[in-house]
Amino acid sequence: MSQLIQFIERVRGGLTGAEWRFFNAHYIERKPIEEAMPYVPGADGDGDAMRQSILRKMRDGSDGMSDADVKYEEKRNAGAQFFRDLALEMIELTASDLAKPLPDRLDRTTTASRRRAEYESALSWVNERTNNPVVPFSLCCDAYNVSTTHLREALLTRPGTVLAEIRATLKDRSAHDRATTDHESGERRASFRL
Repeated sequence: MSQLIQFIERVRGGLTGAEWRFFNAHYIERKPIEEAMPYVPGADGDGDAMRQSILRKMRDGSDGMSDADVKYEEKRNAGAQFFRDLALEMIELTASDLAKPLPDRLDRTTTASRRRAEYESALSWVNERTNNPVVPFSLCCDAYNVSTTHLREALLTRPGTVLAEIRATLKDRSAHDRATTDHESGERRASFRL
């Protein structure tokens, strides 16, 4: 069994049925978010929320995701484009979590608590203090041949700039994927500037 299939099977064990169907449609079959949502009957229709939930589980190594741990070399060599896509989206989510303003310290609402937890989770992942992330920060940097120190500094000091660059890259990539039907040319390498 290929290393990519082993990784995917381990991730599958940490996802709910709906999350797995979305993950399969969006990441494996490479469908846009809006086309992946019909594979999740009964979901509220917010594909971006589903994507963020899955990526946060992978970033935090929570909810059974620790079983998805794969050796560094396996991830590095198995399905490079798959991991590059996943890495870019994980960095985008982290930049988004770091760029959003924190709520007032006196705000005790559920939304404020969740926002603080998302921020702390992103901070821990970037600083590599997260226990058992499925895809570590350093691997995401390696996927794009970016210095871990450089990207960490950019995320911690200029998360909005990093977020804008990544979203521009993702927009270009999705436009390119829609314009081409040839899978070989669809596997170009995305890059972003910091």
